[in-house]
Amino acid sequence: MSESKKRRSRHNDSESNKKNKACYWSKASKNFQSITGIDPGIQGIFATCERGREPKCVGELYGLFEKVHSEGGREKKKMLTVTIITEGADNEDQEEEEEEDIEAAIQREISGLKEKGDKSKKLFLNVKLDLDCVVFFRTKEPCVPTEIVHALLSGKAQSQSMWTHRLTPISRTGKATPEGLEEVAREVLKPHFHEEGQEVVKYAIRPTSRNHNVMSRDDIIKKVADIVGPKHKVDLKNYDVLILVDIFKNICGMSVVRDFEKLGKYNLQVSRQLQSGEKKTGDKEGPVAEKPAAETSEASEASERKGKSPQKIADNENGGGE
Repeated sequence: MSESKKRRSRHNDSESNKKNKACYWSKASKNFQSITGIDPGIQGIFATCERGREPKCVGELYGLFEKVHSEGGREKKKMLTVTIITEGADNEDQEEEEEEDIEAAIQREISGLKEKGDKSKKLFLNVKLDLDCVVFFRTKEPCVPTEIVHALLSGKAQSQSMWTHRLTPISRTGKATPEGLEEVAREVLKPHFHEEGQEVVKYAIRPTSRNHNVMSRDDIIKKVADIVGPKHKVDLKNYDVLILVDIFKNICGMSVVRDFEKLGKYNLQVSRQLQSGEKKTGDKEGPVAEKPAAETSEASEASERKGKSPQKIADNENGGGE
């Protein structure tokens, strides 16, 4: 083989390797969500239940979420109608036109619940996870996960819950890396901590990790606290807002919530007991962080031997969080 042919052959091999690598990383990027089934850049709600009750939990939450969303839509319509009538009493034609617009907007929102055959139009869509005791629902606008969860926990619909335990709203998801966590945190925390004229806010951080070993609990807390900034103060007992950070494998999610303690740490069963005046048991005070995956797995195995719920053991073993 001549020297020129050898050079062309090496050049072609090099170009081929570059194309193969580019193709590999392109596919890896597109299939990033395949590890968990959860895409970066979405919103949703995590829920926990007892092992083996995941299908019942999913069916129950479909009904509860749709009920809460529908009730919220009717209440929004009622409030907007009253406002229009009060402010525009001198212009009946304009009132009727605006009221019809509101009616049409509400109907468009509710119609999303009736699109049973088209997943792309569903406001709530269950994403199957390879994980016991945990389910995840992807939500679409106009649903706001924090508002849906708060309304469910503080309303009458919670009394219909039998299988669902703790709910964790996720305002945005991202890659479970330091860079991904920072990107998510900057977007989620801005409305609560970084608005113009923002007053000092007392906050706490509650990290939860499942099947993840890239970032430690301390790494997560430090990263989030750095983004919150020194202007605001950490207060583990009397915080104004609680920052929830939930990491599952290679996906992280975050939200900022209120009334966490008041609503039974967002546990439907505990919240129902509190509102009905029953004695609260099992939960310690203060923000908590779930055990690492390995410890949670050990707790689950131990619970099987003793006949107890792994979720109850995980909840009881939670420690304080910053």
